[in-house]
Amino acid sequence: MNKSFEDKIALEIEAQMVSGRTIALESGPYRALIDRQGAAIQGLWWTSSEGAAEIPLTEPYGAESPFTCGQTLIPWPNRIADAQFFFQETPVSLEMSEPALRNAIHGLATAALWDVSEKAADGSFVTLSFRSGPTLGNGWPWEFSVEVRYEVSAAGLTVAVSVINESRQAMPWGYGAHPYITAGGAALDTCTLEASVDEWWVTDDRNLPTGEHLPVGEGVPALRQPTSMEDVWFDTSFTVAKDTPVDVGWRELARLIGPAADDQNISVVMDADSGFTWLQIFTTGEKTVMFPGKDAEEGRALAVEPMTCPPNAMVTGQDVIVLQPLAEWSGQWRLYGEVSDRL
Repeated sequence: MNKSFEDKIALEIEAQMVSGRTIALESGPYRALIDRQGAAIQGLWWTSSEGAAEIPLTEPYGAESPFTCGQTLIPWPNRIADAQFFFQETPVSLEMSEPALRNAIHGLATAALWDVSEKAADGSFVTLSFRSGPTLGNGWPWEFSVEVRYEVSAAGLTVAVSVINESRQAMPWGYGAHPYITAGGAALDTCTLEASVDEWWVTDDRNLPTGEHLPVGEGVPALRQPTSMEDVWFDTSFTVAKDTPVDVGWRELARLIGPAADDQNISVVMDADSGFTWLQIFTTGEKTVMFPGKDAEEGRALAVEPMTCPPNAMVTGQDVIVLQPLAEWSGQWRLYGEVSDRL
């Protein structure tokens, strides 16, 4: 990211912190900025050792989140074809928020200014909340409340999500997040990506799954092994491999590794609990959209999106979570950094 753009972002963030829109968190070696608009990760930084320079683990942004950067995607991630679906005979008609492709995209809460429910006195965590119901006129006929808690600790940035169905009928639910990760700011084409995925899903010209799915390594790189990101492009949904090891409740979903000084590598690692069975991986650049501030890197950035269901799940029903009246769902995922010797 070029210096003039970094300075611009810093000024915008400063203004947002004064207004209360941006909340700063810090604990141990991690520092995060949380944007109340869209309940987003506005930036995450890590200091790998005492005296070391702070490095980014996510792409930061200023006044506006580019391409849903860092935001919370509820009550569905990704897309709904034609912005319409039926659930248990209830018709749902939503805003066509991606009109060029005739889809509703990324849920109801990316433009909302979420409320602060709780904030730690020591600045280590904040909980943001959002409520939706039929009176809001957004087309979603069920009432629900959701909280997202961001906490920094020695373990990294942990994101804990919970929702309650407050309506009198069963409600479909899906969750996703949209972080753009970076291995210490290394250019994406110099990095390698490894992901615990086993199949990828073919999409049509509206970015909707066709139903065809293939093993990784057939048509896309074999991401279960470290894969060079040089001239590699994704806008692709993957299923998380069922044999992904579980360590104290966490499964490693993805790892981006980039070169650092002194013959070392920096990794940014994404873990999640077993409720996250999908990953969407998206690359920006000249073949898709240009991520702002990355002119020297030809606009290249990488989104790795943990999801509970695939694109168009509200239409197909695939992996949709059904919440009965007053039922709750919760899940969590996290990001952290690691240093390793370059082989």
